[in-house]
Amino acid sequence: MKTLNRINRILIFLIVVVAIVATSCKKEEIDPPHFVMPTYTLSAGDTLLTIAQLKAMHPAVVNTKDSIKSDYFIKGIITGNDESGNIYKTLYIQDATGGIMLSLDAKEMFNKFKVGQEIYVKCKNLIYGIPYGGEIQLGAIYNGNPGRLAEAEIPKHLFKNGWAGSAPEPKIITGAADLTFDKAFMLVRMDSVTFAEAGQPYFSVALADNGGGTNRTLTLKDGTTIIVRTSSFATFKDVLMPTGKGSIIAVLGYHMGFQLFLRNTNDVFGFSSK
Repeated sequence: MKTLNRINRILIFLIVVVAIVATSCKKEEIDPPHFVMPTYTLSAGDTLLTIAQLKAMHPAVVNTKDSIKSDYFIKGIITGNDESGNIYKTLYIQDATGGIMLSLDAKEMFNKFKVGQEIYVKCKNLIYGIPYGGEIQLGAIYNGNPGRLAEAEIPKHLFKNGWAGSAPEPKIITGAADLTFDKAFMLVRMDSVTFAEAGQPYFSVALADNGGGTNRTLTLKDGTTIIVRTSSFATFKDVLMPTGKGSIIAVLGYHMGFQLFLRNTNDVFGFSSK
């Protein structure tokens, strides 16, 4: 009889355990993970500037390295990140008035800062810098020059607002007359273009410079040429450039002159030999 009672108790215990496990599994299926949409609101005393207004406060002079001391913010949509490896330790953002590059000492930022994400940037204590190449950036001082903001400081300055949506419509560039500095660091589109080195890979070890990139030549509709720069870390570096005429979407960068940064090969489309 004692043995039978012990067996009954064990059976009851097992039934209870099974019931608890089954209930937990059912609850997990019913209750999916809860995500909270990120939001950001300026505090009293903060001032929101457009990107153009921020630029207008600083001289457009190479080697500028101004420390921002006021409670200024800008906000913009991310147009370029490091997802493909072609854009390195940089986020490009833009609003309706212009674009700017955020120089950040971090990798794989695309996991958190996706293209199409609106962010607020707290400018106070950042450096508004223009290194020797002429590219305007927000970052920090590194070895006495404008450089990247330390990774630990990024959460103190970049704040997401809402879910990531679509990137802004790119500015249309048809030729030399459209290559103006107000479009620098913005997303652009160029139609009826050709690659001078069509049929060759975007990146070439033999042609790589000290910066670890290869410059290729794109000819615009009016015959103007512009550099397409590809990093040795780009996931598409071995892809062959298309032949014929087509369209590209890219970030219009600037370093000793205008240059284009492709985000991925989906931004190269419509090429035809006809």
